[in-house]
Amino acid sequence: MEFHTLTDQIHISDITKKDFLEKWIIPNKPVLIKGLLDETPAKNWSLESLEKELGHFKVKVFDNQRKNGTSYLQGDHVVPMNHMLQLIRENKSSDLRMFVNPILRKNKKLAQEIPCPDFFKCAFQLPNLMFLGGKETIVPLHFDFMFDDGLLTQLFGRKEIILVAPNQSHLLNRIPFNSISFINLFQADIHQYPALKELKAYRITLNHGDTIFIPSGYWHQLLYTDASLSIGFRKWHRNPFVTLQTGLLRFLQIPFDKGMQLVLGKYWLQWKMSLTKHHRSIS
Repeated sequence: MEFHTLTDQIHISDITKKDFLEKWIIPNKPVLIKGLLDETPAKNWSLESLEKELGHFKVKVFDNQRKNGTSYLQGDHVVPMNHMLQLIRENKSSDLRMFVNPILRKNKKLAQEIPCPDFFKCAFQLPNLMFLGGKETIVPLHFDFMFDDGLLTQLFGRKEIILVAPNQSHLLNRIPFNSISFINLFQADIHQYPALKELKAYRITLNHGDTIFIPSGYWHQLLYTDASLSIGFRKWHRNPFVTLQTGLLRFLQIPFDKGMQLVLGKYWLQWKMSLTKHHRSIS
C-alpha cells in the first residue's frame, strides 16, 4: 500500500467555476483548497456562539462501540448538541460521532454565514452537512452512494483523510448492497487483506480552514486527529443520468438489504462478509 501527497492545491481566490469544472470535476480529481473559510462570516465562529445557537437541539449520533450491521445513516443515540461541542472544548476522545447531520437547517442565520461557494453551486442545491467527532474517532471507509461530488471544510481541530480512486474499488472488500468496507486503512492488515499491497491512495491532513474536494465515487476514510468539526457541501453528479440510475439502484438495494437483515439478523451480515473474502462483489 502506497500513500501519496496530494499535489493539487489551490487558493479559492484563483478558482473560477469554469476552471474548477474543467480541471477537477470532469477529470474526477481531488484537490486541496485554501482560504474558503476566510471568505465567509463563519471564520469568526466560536464554540460559545455555536453552543448558544445550536446547543439545545437534539442530534443523532453514531456509537463506534455498537455493532449495527452496515447502517451508517440511522444513528444509534440522540444527545444534545452541546454534548458533542463539549468534546471539542476538551479535545476529548469519544465513541460518539455526528455524521451527515443537516443541523444548520435549524438556524438560517448560521447557514447563511457559510454558504456553498459559487464555483460549486448547482441546481437543486443539497443542504450543508455538519460532521463532529471526538479525538481519535475513525469514520468507516466508504464512498457517497449517490455519486455526488463533495467539499469538506475544516472549522475546528484537525482531521486526516485517505482518498482512494474508484478504479481501485476491487481492492477494498466492498460490502455487498452497500457503499462501505470494514477495512481500516489507517491500520491496514496486509496479511488479512493482501490485495492492499497494490493500493495507491492519497493521505491528507486537514487543518483549520482547509477544504478537500472529494470527487464522485472516491472512497474516503477519516481519522479525527483532534476532536473537531467540519462542514460538507454536496453537488449532484454533472451527468443527471448517473444520479437517476444510482438513485433507482439504491431505492431497490437499501430496502432489500434492510429487510434481509431484519429477517436473518447477524447471518445476513456474515454471508455478505463471506462474499468479500472470496473477492466477489455485488454492485
